Amino acid sequence: MGTKTGTGQRIEAPSGRDAAESLCKDSRASAATWEFWEKKPLHYRAAERGRSANRLPEALLADEVASAVSSAAGSNLKMFKNNETSELPTPWHSYLAGYSMVINQADRHSRVLYELCKGLSAKHFHHVFAVVYLTPPDSQAVRVHTDDQDVILLQVWGSKRWTLYNAPTKLPYTEEMLGKEQAVPTELIGPAQMDFTIQPHDVLYIPRGVLHEAATGTEPSLHITITVPTSDFCWGVQMVKHLAADVRQSSYSPELRSLCQASLVEGPAGPLELDDEKLDAKLKEQGKPGSGLSF
Repeated sequence: MGTKTGTGQRIEAPSGRDAAESLCKDSRASAATWEFWEKKPLHYRAAERGRSANRLPEALLADEVASAVSSAAGSNLKMFKNNETSELPTPWHSYLAGYSMVINQADRHSRVLYELCKGLSAKHFHHVFAVVYLTPPDSQAVRVHTDDQDVILLQVWGSKRWTLYNAPTKLPYTEEMLGKEQAVPTELIGPAQMDFTIQPHDVLYIPRGVLHEAATGTEPSLHITITVPTSDFCWGVQMVKHLAADVRQSSYSPELRSLCQASLVEGPAGPLELDDEKLDAKLKEQGKPGSGLSF
């Protein structure tokens, strides 16, 4: 895959693998990201630090983006404007009406993004996936919100203004996200901590839990969000999964297995109010040495 310069010379575009290696090898971007990881946002400005960290503007060409849109239509492609979905017949009708194209798991629809995610997963993360955000001018896809995933944004073309606020909940679980189903209560939104416009070749890192919003100005914007599902892979969630599997093991005593399988409420009268203190006491009793289960 290549492109032509003004003199007619063909220049080979970097692959997704090349883009992943560049992001990992750029010592300034890499070191800064790990210093900020799960602590606070980081805006890596290409105008100040060079373009080497984000090579997607060279690797991800317009034809591949259009192909990904067509491939994802009907499955992973959603259209959003101000948190509302589109009812228009095609994605392009929706885009012209001011809706953003959002391709979830875009690495399934683009070789460049597949190679990028595969390279980052092998180098630093167990698993990542890509989300495409193509936003028309003077538009906002979603209101201020938080995510349950750490994200690395790579600006490809155009520009977008970002405003980042506080983190009402540090490193939230999925059920603790804000702004998805309803607007974030105003009392939870503090003063803006960062307010800037992201440009091609820029990199932006946002830890999960940080309130943020973005909107375009007079030009459209394309950025790729590399999503690291850190909430799914955090210690708390993994402990719950481990415990859920553990209580199903047949090695437990019949008494303990019976307790785990029994309903919390008894009798035919319907749900009863659960007594947390009594339940905690029962769990502590079963967690004593020799009971077959420890906490």
